[in-house]
Formats: sequence, C-alpha cells, structure tokens
Amino acid sequence: MDKDTYFMNIAIATAGRSKCQRAKYGTVIVSKDGRIISTGYNGKPRGASNDEMCYRIGLPDNSLGPICCIHSEMNAMLFATPEELQEATIYVTGIPCQDCTLIAAQMFIARIVYIKNAEGHRGNLTGEFVEEYGLRIKFEVING
Repeated sequence: MDKDTYFMNIAIATAGRSKCQRAKYGTVIVSKDGRIISTGYNGKPRGASNDEMCYRIGLPDNSLGPICCIHSEMNAMLFATPEELQEATIYVTGIPCQDCTLIAAQMFIARIVYIKNAEGHRGNLTGEFVEEYGLRIKFEVING
C-alpha cells in the first residue's frame, strides 16, 4: 500500500467520528517528513448543546443556508502549530471548499489529496481556482 492510500484510509476512519447527518468528512495532516500531525472531522464546535442536529438537512448543495459545523480540514489545522503545517500534506475524504483551501494556502500547506468520486456537498473546487488565485498548493486525486 502506498503512503497516499495509507493516510487516506486513516482520513476515512476519522470521518466515522463525525455526527453530521448530511455528510461525513475526515482529514489527516501529514508533515513533510511523513509524520501524522493532526486529524479532524466535521462537526459542531466543542460544547455545542445539540451536536447531532443538522440545520442544513434538505438544503440544496452549495446553498447559503445556516453554517452549523466546522469542516474537517479546519478542525485538523486548528490542532496543529503553524510551524508543523508548513509544507505538510492534507488528506481529506472529499473535495475541500474554497475557504479551507485558502486557509491551507495561508498556512503554507504544500498538497491537498482528496478522493475523486467522494460524494459531498462542497462544490466543485478544482485546480483552476488555485491557479486563478496563484496559490502554491498542489491538488492530487485518489480514486474512490
């Protein structure tokens, strides 16, 4: 098993921790020397009284309805130091949203690897967005 598949399998397992009724995402962040720095899954902020209620159930994909959870990538980045994130790789079980991609770029993440056929609700962010903004972040896809 290659390292990308190995780390993506850990991201898939991490997604299982999410209580979201709409979509379950998992993320693993790996340092440039191949060490797991952090993991995260999408969910409500710590201490939320109703962490299983999803206010977006039934809304169309990409709707501007209420935001009720923190994305898995964001959760994982919040539990790492800026120094650890430099030149790291993010493995995420679905395509990252623009906000998470911009923050990853701001933290000097080198690569984002996601599953090609993952069902998700985050839109169709592609390499064109990264190129349009001139971001130095590389997207790679693993077949799902």
